[in-house]
Parts: sequence; structure tokens; C-alpha cells
Amino acid sequence: MGADGKPTFLPPAGWYLAQFDATNVVPGTFEVLEERVLTIGDDLVLNLRFNGVFFEYMELQRFPFDVQDLQVTLACNCRTTGRVSVDLVVAKDAISAVVPAGFQLFHLWDLVSTSSEDARSGAVTLTPTLWGPRPDRKFPAVIIGTRVKRRHSYYVVNIMVPMVMFVLLSMLQWVVPRYDAPSRLSITLTLVLTAAAYKFAVSTMMPAISYLTILDKYVIFCWLTIMAAAFEGGLLAVPPENSEAADVVDRALLGVTLATFVVGNAYFARHLHRSPAASRFKSGHEYKQLRDSPESLSA
Repeated sequence: MGADGKPTFLPPAGWYLAQFDATNVVPGTFEVLEERVLTIGDDLVLNLRFNGVFFEYMELQRFPFDVQDLQVTLACNCRTTGRVSVDLVVAKDAISAVVPAGFQLFHLWDLVSTSSEDARSGAVTLTPTLWGPRPDRKFPAVIIGTRVKRRHSYYVVNIMVPMVMFVLLSMLQWVVPRYDAPSRLSITLTLVLTAAAYKFAVSTMMPAISYLTILDKYVIFCWLTIMAAAFEGGLLAVPPENSEAADVVDRALLGVTLATFVVGNAYFARHLHRSPAASRFKSGHEYKQLRDSPESLSA
């Protein structure tokens, strides 16, 4: 032992390989497939190949047009303040990417670039950080991450397009004379019930979360438009048949309803074409601040 209480020798390379594990792995799923120690020149190269299922918090406000960052945090169980400390550094010439042939969820997700600096689809970021529950128990780790974008065509075809059709069909009530309330209401109320039943049926296709996704908001917008048309058809049947003022209001409300629906669709389209939410990938500078901050609880 040295004067600082730390050993003056280093453990064998295989010992270091055994210290790695994933901090966000589902318990019981982490499996080491291969461990190898190679000598390349004057360097020892540790190869670790593993398999597992990992936790990931997904932000679904933009579902089904969302972009998600998928990350695996690989930590080394060598405390930074311990006797055998380890410092993980990512080489500047490190090559990292997702192999497209091995990406099994290609029918649900597309691999996209992780940043404006790296335009490669399926690029992998390697970010060194620290992990640990207390300031005096920090462990070196590296966050392995990539970015995927959900394929949304299934939800557009099966949910959004039918809701648009329901709204357009509700506007057929203006073909019926204003004073014929039963005929008008038979159209709109049928569509109201159809839209409500349809929303209940497609709820199984949508994530069970406590906040509204953009798809939820769009379905509610379409449903409220049909409801507004139903109220209009019932209330404007009250004035007499020969009321010219009521006829003018009826035609004006057709234009207002149609314009509101067009503007609402334009708003949703503009919102969807905005850049996705900021990535949860942190820069090396942010992680350096995190590492040097003693009050931080975890990386």
C-alpha cells in the first residue's frame, strides 16, 4: 500500500471486465456473452459483449410523431474515491453505430441522426459520466445512446384520417334545410356517437399515460367540431322557416366551422413540422460539471 492507502499494484485486466454492469437494465436480463482481453502494441484492449433489456423513459407528448433517445448506462464498479479508481474516457477516433441489419424494430422505428454535427442515421453517442447515490459514492460510467423516430403512418391511416372523414361528413347537415332539425340531427348525432365509439375502440392503440398526446388532442378537436355542428343544427331550427336572418346565420356558421377546422389542421401540421423536443443527451461539458459538483446525487 502507498502512503495514500491505495494499492501500488493494478488488478489483472480480467478483474476490470468483471466490474462492468448496466445501471438501467431490467433485473435478471443482463447477460455477458463474451469477455476478451487483447494485447495490441503496448495497450491492453478489453472486449465486453453483453445482452439485456433496458429501461427508458419515453416522452410521448408528440406521439405518434415522437423522436426518442434510447440509452444504456454502462458503469464500472470502481468507486472514484476508492482504492482502485477508474476514469472512463471516450477516444476521439472511436467508431460507434447501430448495425441496421441487427435493428429488430425497423418496422416500428427509424434510426435517425443524434445531432446536427453527426448526420448519420443510427449513430451512437458515447458520453462519460458518473453514477451513484451519494457524493462520496460515485462510479465512472459511459452512456451509450442512439436516436429513433416512430413510424407514424399506421396511426395516421387508422385514426387521424377516419376522424377527418367524420368531421367532413358532419358538414353534410348543411345540405338539409335549416328548419328540418330531425334530419340534421340524425346526421350529426350519429356521427357524434360514431366518433365517441371509435375513440374508445382506438384507445387500445394509444399509450396509457396521464397526459394528452398530440394524437389525443387531434381526436378531441375533431370530436368537438362534430359536437359544434350538432348544436348548430338543433338550435337554428328554432326560428321559423321563412326567417332570412336565421338562414344567413346558418350559412355563416358553415363557413366558420369549415374555417375553424382548416385552421386547426394547419396548426397541428405546423406543430408537427417543428423540430423535435431537445435531446436528453448531455454534452461532455455538462457531464464534467456534474462530475465536479459534490451536491449532485446521480448522473
